[in-house]
Order: sequence, then C-alpha cells, then structure tokens
Amino acid sequence: MSLIRFTVLAILAAFSLSGAALPQTGPYLSDFPKLYPAGYTKWSQSLPYGLGTLPEWLTAFKGVVSPLRDVSVGGAPMKFGTTCKPHDCGGNIAGILYSPQRNRIVGLVRLSAKDFTSSSLLLVGPASSAEFICIQRLLSDHQSIVC
Repeated sequence: MSLIRFTVLAILAAFSLSGAALPQTGPYLSDFPKLYPAGYTKWSQSLPYGLGTLPEWLTAFKGVVSPLRDVSVGGAPMKFGTTCKPHDCGGNIAGILYSPQRNRIVGLVRLSAKDFTSSSLLLVGPASSAEFICIQRLLSDHQSIVC
C-alpha cells in the first residue's frame, strides 16, 4: 500500500475513532441561487433595500458560506445555511432557513457597527417564533439539525 494511501486511511480512522465529523462537501449556500431559483428570488424580494446598498455577502451569498444542511423546524423539513462578511464573520453573519416544498425563506442577520460598539438583528421574511428561535440556535450550534 502506498504511503499516501496509508496516511489518508489513518486520518480517516482517527476521525472515526475520535467521533469528529468529517467536513461536509456541499452544496453550499453560494449554490442556493442555482439550486433554488424561486427561493433566491423570494430572498431578494424580502431584503430591506430601503436601508441602502446591501453587501453581496448578504444579497448574493458571495461571502464566507456554510454547506446547506437539512434541518427540522417543528417537524417541517427545511434547509439551513449561513453567510457572513469576509474577515468579519463574528459580527456580521446571516442564518437562512428555506423550505423548498413551501417556497418559504426566512433569515436572521446579525450586523455589527464599524467600531464594534454595538450590533443589531435584522429579520428577513415573516419568520414564526419557532423559526426565529431555531435560526438563533443553528447559528450558535453547528451540529444541531432539529429545533
């Protein structure tokens, strides 16, 4: 067996023994406009453009993005992904929930002031209280799949 193949197998075995999850390979939130064009249109229409020019990491998911993962909100299957401002994910991040079956999309955006003295939350779309709570949980717990 070649040294490279042995090394790869050893790393995979270490991951499985440690209980660590292997990295997910996609699709990512940046793929959302192509995968779910109706959902992306709904997202674009829900954004508060009255606030001025919104950044591409929020409008087009052209920032640091997570893989889309299957989650359950009150028993309803949904997709969840995050996008954040490059080099400033801690203060500027959005969690997006989408139901392809119902063409329903909601998001919670956390924005920080440039001087980091304050932050605000912006709700995109008409989220139920369960969806709101779920997005908050999923933003802080990257392993959860049920709310």
